[in-house]
Amino acid sequence: MSEIFGNTRLLRVLLPPGYDDVTDRRFPVLYMLDGQTLFDAADSYTTSAWEVDETVARLLGEGAIEPLIVVGIDNPGLSERPRELLPWFDEYLRPPLPDPQGKRFPGFLATEVMPLVESRYRVLAGEEHTGLGGVSYGGLASLYAVIHRPGVFGRLLIESPGFYVNDAAVLEEAEAFDDWPEKVSLGVGTNEENRETCDEDDWSSEAVRDVLRLEGILRAKGLKTERLLLQVALCGEHDEGDYRLRFPRALSFLFGSAPGGRVIRRFERWAVAGPSEGRGSPSAIAAMRARYAPSSSPWARASRRRVSTRGSAPHSIRRTCRADTPGMSACFRPSSRRRAETARPNRESWVARSRARRARQAGSTTARSASRSRCTSASGQWR
Repeated sequence: MSEIFGNTRLLRVLLPPGYDDVTDRRFPVLYMLDGQTLFDAADSYTTSAWEVDETVARLLGEGAIEPLIVVGIDNPGLSERPRELLPWFDEYLRPPLPDPQGKRFPGFLATEVMPLVESRYRVLAGEEHTGLGGVSYGGLASLYAVIHRPGVFGRLLIESPGFYVNDAAVLEEAEAFDDWPEKVSLGVGTNEENRETCDEDDWSSEAVRDVLRLEGILRAKGLKTERLLLQVALCGEHDEGDYRLRFPRALSFLFGSAPGGRVIRRFERWAVAGPSEGRGSPSAIAAMRARYAPSSSPWARASRRRVSTRGSAPHSIRRTCRADTPGMSACFRPSSRRRAETARPNRESWVARSRARRARQAGSTTARSASRSRCTSASGQWR
C-alpha cells in the first residue's frame, strides 16, 4: 500500500540473464512508468506494447548495452493515472481533474518504489546507475521528478511528452534547473495528434515544438552530443508502436555506447543526422533500419518477474514466471473481460488541446471553446 497515494499497484521486474546464477553482482536499473504497456500487448490497455523484454534481449545479445534491470511501474488505471502524474491542473482534460497530485510523484518514486526494489533485487546504487522513463503524461512526470529530486536519476528517457500542461510550466522550471542527468534521451513524432494525413516536412505541432525547446534548454545547460539524444519520427504518432521503434536507440544510448545527437526517422526507414546535417545516405539508412528494427526473443520471458503490493505483507512478490512454468501465459495475459474494461482511449483530446491552446494564444475564445468541446468524456483523455 502506497502511503503517498493510498493505493496498490503492480511492479513488473525484468532481470538480466544469469541473475540467479551470479549472486554477488549488482546491476543498473531503469524505472519506466505505465508498466502495463511495456512488455505484452495483452497486458496493455492499448492495442500494442513497447516489447521492452525482446528489445533488451536483442541488445544484450549484440553487446550494445550492459546487463540491467528494468522495472515497470503500473499506473493505477486510466481514470486515476492523470491524478498521479499531473503536477498541475490540465484545463483540457475531460472530465476535469481539479486536484492533481503529481507534485507528490517524485517522492513516491524515491521513498516508496525505489527502496522496495532495492530491498528485493541487486541494483547498483547511485544516480549514474539509475534511469527513469515515461511517455505522454509519464514524460511530463519524469521530467518533473528529475527537476524536483536532483541527484537521484542519472539517465532520463522522455517519449512524446505532454509538456503543454499549465502553459508548459515544466519547461519554465527546466530553464531554471542546472543539475541535469548525465544522459537524456528525447523522442517525439511529428504527428502526435494522429491525423489521417501528414506532411513529413511539417514540424510545427505543439508536441514537436515543446521537445525542441527542451533540447535547446539542455544544450544551453551544457549537454552536448555525447549526453543528449533526440529522435524525431517523421509522421510518427502517439502510439506504442512508435515508442517501440525508438526505444532500442534510446536504450543503447542511455546504457551503452551508442552516440547521441539527432536521429530522424522516416516512416519506412531510419536516417541519422546532426543538427545541421543531411538525412543520411541510403547505406546509413539501411544499416540503422536493420539494427533497430523490432525483433522478438524468448529470453526475456524466462527472466521476467512481477512484484505486487498486494498480499499479507505490506509488499510481497506476487508471482515468478519462467519459460518452463506450465501455463506461463496466464501470468501475463488478462481475461477478455478485463481487456474490454480497459479499452484503448480516444486520442482526439490531444488534437482538441493543441488547437485550443493555439486558439487561446491567438486570442480566439470562440475557436477555443469549439475545439475543446470535442473531448467530453473520460474515455477521451489523451494518454
